[in-house]
Amino acid sequence: MMSVQTQATEATEGRARLALTEYDDYLFRQGSHQRLYTRLGAHVEGNATHFAVWAPNAASVAVIGDFNGWDATACRLTARDENAGIWAGVAAGAQPGHRYKYRIESRLRGYSLSAGHPVGQLDLSYDDPTGFYGSLSGALVLSAEYGVKPLGLQESIGYAKRLGRGTTIDVGLINANYSHYTGYERSTGYTEIYAGLVGKVVSSHIYLSPNYFHSGRWVAYGELDAGIRPARKLRLSAHVGTLIPLDSSYASRLQYDWQIGATRELGALSLHATLSAGGPGRDFYENVSHRRRAFVVGATYVF
Repeated sequence: MMSVQTQATEATEGRARLALTEYDDYLFRQGSHQRLYTRLGAHVEGNATHFAVWAPNAASVAVIGDFNGWDATACRLTARDENAGIWAGVAAGAQPGHRYKYRIESRLRGYSLSAGHPVGQLDLSYDDPTGFYGSLSGALVLSAEYGVKPLGLQESIGYAKRLGRGTTIDVGLINANYSHYTGYERSTGYTEIYAGLVGKVVSSHIYLSPNYFHSGRWVAYGELDAGIRPARKLRLSAHVGTLIPLDSSYASRLQYDWQIGATRELGALSLHATLSAGGPGRDFYENVSHRRRAFVVGATYVF
């Protein structure tokens, strides 16, 4: 995955054949393109500049700079090929010497889904004595620009069966849909199946999605979670996860995320605090590059 640029770059002249073609996409996916420097980056032609960047894990990409007032809505790039990960477009008025950056919005598991804005979430769940369970989760996002808007809706259904000695097998299906208020500025989502083992202290799951935020994009996600209770109403937890691209035509690298947290139970009310981060690279939203580390506090009320 290409890291977001954190320093302004200057557009430079380059009069090679500028327009990307399907053959360019093909060579890039095969890893055999010998002249990428003539396709990616910024190349001036007349009164405009062709921009192209490799951002396989992006949900949306825009070019911001001196020529458009650093406005993220003025020059949006288009995904050339979902499996190649190249975004391209033309910015009118961009000339040599102009500074620019790529505004790249990323996604779940180590990335901000709400562009750094506060989120409120309501979870409803039901566990049947037979082992079947289901849940529904809805989220709202608060921003100064839009106010309170719907962020996303996630549904899941699963089955858990105890195997003995404190171990439970867990399988299920998740479907998630997100609105354009995520910061991607378009509706998106994914569906995945999962299976795992849950123990008294440690649990692990593997998730498989055929459409991870893009149609036909196959990825797997593995996670390991642990939790202990040093006191009767205090729980400490830890999590590590890895996102693995499975489609050989989708150029990307492994991604990772981690989280540590504490929960204090006060009857039906629980207070949470978590520290999380991920990589490689940085997250980018609201026209600013951010480290992916985040500290989150919250509360849960069970009724």
